[in-house]
Amino acid sequence: MADAGPSNDAVRRFHSLLDSRNYEELLRESDEDFQRAESHEELLKFLADVHSKLGASHDSTRTYIGVIFTTNGTLVKVTYQSTFERGKVTETFTWRKAVDGGLSLHGYDIYSNSFLSK
Repeated sequence: MADAGPSNDAVRRFHSLLDSRNYEELLRESDEDFQRAESHEELLKFLADVHSKLGASHDSTRTYIGVIFTTNGTLVKVTYQSTFERGKVTETFTWRKAVDGGLSLHGYDIYSNSFLSK
């Protein structure tokens, strides 16, 4: 699938920014819908909480990719099984595809059976 390579690159970029605690840059690179999902402070807190609970990212394996065509543009939804310093999680990224083929973060969901609730 043509979007698999760019989505892998985008996830590596996301994890790099998360690992370096560069949450402001991560938000600047996300699309407007993501930025408006919560207040700026709440988004920064969420990202900081994810990083503090999980630690550094180590590895991610893509388990699903789908493309959603809407009247508001094309979205790429990708799920990864990811390993971090302090646990394994399932991450679902939704990317908005730009005209030039670039991807910006539209949505981020993270799942764990028990780890994140600690």
